[in-house]
Amino acid sequence: MVVNVLVASGTIGAVVVALFGKKFYPPKLEIKLANPLGELTRWEKDGTKHCARFYQARVINTRRWSPGTGLSLNLIAVEEERSDHTFFDEWQGDVQTKMETPKSLPTTQLYREAC
Repeated sequence: MVVNVLVASGTIGAVVVALFGKKFYPPKLEIKLANPLGELTRWEKDGTKHCARFYQARVINTRRWSPGTGLSLNLIAVEEERSDHTFFDEWQGDVQTKMETPKSLPTTQLYREAC
């Protein structure tokens, strides 16, 4: 009889976690940049030189049993460091990048002009 009570309690506990687990244990997401300095790219088009830094961001869910859905990554500002080690806004706005949950690891590439 004790075994039946333990099995029933375990079953009820599993059902409660399955139904309400996301509420108590939401996804735990981290954003990591492959290279914090970015990848400098230069090109010339119609006689004008251009350059940009590309950043590759990866969103990682460290709580894999609680998947995140409908993820988006928003870039809201780009700051540049001055020689006196203070920062100033190079750009402000709101650029949204939506991410699906793919079969491979999700990555997003962001860039900014910087010549």
